Amino acid sequence: MRNLDNVRKGRNLWLRRHISSMHSLHTGSDFIIKSEMEDLSVKYLETEQYNYVDCRLKQTTASRNKLIRDFSGPMQESLKRRALDSLQKPH
Repeated sequence: MRNLDNVRKGRNLWLRRHISSMHSLHTGSDFIIKSEMEDLSVKYLETEQYNYVDCRLKQTTASRNKLIRDFSGPMQESLKRRALDSLQKPH
């Protein structure tokens, strides 16, 4: 899928459709492969929608990262305090 641009057009379309219809990969590391194949299928079969979503994700990266930091920061501090407290308590 990563090299579909180098494949003959007729075979290219067949490969895209064949790979996008693979439903058997669904657990563990197979899920990662399946997800990447689906992403690449959308990239080549639904180029306009893919480009729109890609653009929107890039536009909102900073705000999403801030949200994650704001959410996870207090939890990380709490976990650090608990870890220090448990180290200081006599067993």
